[in-house]
Amino acid sequence: MSIRWDEAESAFQRNRWLMDTMVLLSLDIARRVAKDLALEDKSILTAQAELRRVLAPPFQERLADPSVSFHADILFGLCELPVQKLVREFYDRVIRYAEAEPSALFDWGIVLMRCAKTDSLWSSLALPPGSSNFLRESLVASLQWTDIQERLDAAFANRLSSWDTQVAVLRLFPPQEENTFGISEIPFSKAAKIVRKQGFWRAAAEHLGADGLRKLHIRAQEFLATQADLAEAFGQLYDPWLLAHPEVTTLRTPVSPKA
Repeated sequence: MSIRWDEAESAFQRNRWLMDTMVLLSLDIARRVAKDLALEDKSILTAQAELRRVLAPPFQERLADPSVSFHADILFGLCELPVQKLVREFYDRVIRYAEAEPSALFDWGIVLMRCAKTDSLWSSLALPPGSSNFLRESLVASLQWTDIQERLDAAFANRLSSWDTQVAVLRLFPPQEENTFGISEIPFSKAAKIVRKQGFWRAAAEHLGADGLRKLHIRAQEFLATQADLAEAFGQLYDPWLLAHPEVTTLRTPVSPKA
């Protein structure tokens, strides 16, 4: 029997992640980097108007009384259905891999990049000849983020909008630096990097199919077993089929891949 991936988490944690998702998507900064977050301009504009309508009252209550708690599930239920759908999709495809299962993409990136640096190791993955070079190049590109950082720098160089200023006053995404007013870029950076990595796995699924992903899982796991430093730290690699289909919300119990 399959369950949602977040059912294993506490209600408090789910509430925090859902609230963070709604707040992040409501920010003008998110609109400026919408493409890096895999959000359509029209959709995010519509969603922001609705999210601000719903979030404004509890924000005002928190400003008046810092002890006021946010009830994300209730606020989420007040949103129109299309906005609920957008929020839930972002929560499932991005927040899941940013907060709940951060090692899923990270471990694969380390293992595959170690292979990609050496022709013989990359060949050991036995990828189809017509796809091998493309996927190798796509992997390297998915782990380069200079352009993402440039767009984030440009977005954060702008003066905060009135809405974003209110979020900063509430310190919902505070900068890491002490005595600094503003919004941290970390949630946006993490999200954009996850979206880019997922792009590699979508390409891998298109080229390899479900059976090819399973074979890649087997060979990568075999390679990992030969790397003492990585094997001890990582153990079982995450199911690549889930990484290629981040819209899937079920929790799969990790099992050793079978040949």
